[in-house]
Amino acid sequence: MTSGGVSGTSGGGPLRSYAIVAAMVTAFGLVNALSLSDEMVRSGDSLPRWVPFALEGTSNLAVLLMSPLVAWAVRRAPPGEAGWRTLLAVHLPGSVAFSLGHVVLMVALRHAVWAVAGRSFQFDFAGEWLYEYRKDLLGYALLALVFWLGRRRARRAERPDAAPDEAAAPAFVTLQDGVRPVRFAAGEVLAAEASGNYVELVLAGGRRPLVRTTLARALEALAAHGFVRTHRSWIVCAGRVVEVDPTGTGDWLLRLDGGVEAPLSRRFPEALRRIREQQAAA
Repeated sequence: MTSGGVSGTSGGGPLRSYAIVAAMVTAFGLVNALSLSDEMVRSGDSLPRWVPFALEGTSNLAVLLMSPLVAWAVRRAPPGEAGWRTLLAVHLPGSVAFSLGHVVLMVALRHAVWAVAGRSFQFDFAGEWLYEYRKDLLGYALLALVFWLGRRRARRAERPDAAPDEAAAPAFVTLQDGVRPVRFAAGEVLAAEASGNYVELVLAGGRRPLVRTTLARALEALAAHGFVRTHRSWIVCAGRVVEVDPTGTGDWLLRLDGGVEAPLSRRFPEALRRIREQQAAA
């Protein structure tokens, strides 16, 4: 499976976002550990002084290990681009999976650390997970914000030589809807599917307007904006593909940001090459 991985871009890309996440988690963990250690001293607690740092360290390491899940969810359903149904469908179970993974990894690490220290660590999963989830939900939101901002920054850096006013101005594409021309922002169009005498445009945010035209004419208008023919009934924006999954029949299933899925037929190898080039550069 191919997806938008951790490779860098001209603007730092995902690697910069992961570095920011690591710095945030480390800073918060150190402050929390020092605060807890100070409270133990003032209260006369007899626990070893390494315990606060072990508690925070294992939690923070587990968060870092689970952070790629958050990055994947942001790519799959980016805020401001995906509709609210897609956001809920991706990020709600994503936050639950993030919390479960965080708690399981954290507890496993603590069992290991406590065993090395000759002690035992107790954790009531059924009784404490909901408490942890409330905190993890906030953590998930903060990580998602970092990855989303990193995504926006990387996209702006894709055209570093563009003049400021040119880069800010949206590109538009005009399609003939029968005898009536209609305009769309090119960056809003994710894909298009032939539907009888119409073409159904798949737009960011979930809208799917019908235009009375042919798929060939739609591709003519959209080709300059990175669109490729992937199927006799589909064209997609190569730069919006986040995953390419084999179907087992020689064909492929494309997943675009915003949760959109489209087919890629083996009869269109040039489209697969273009999409892989886009992903390698992302």
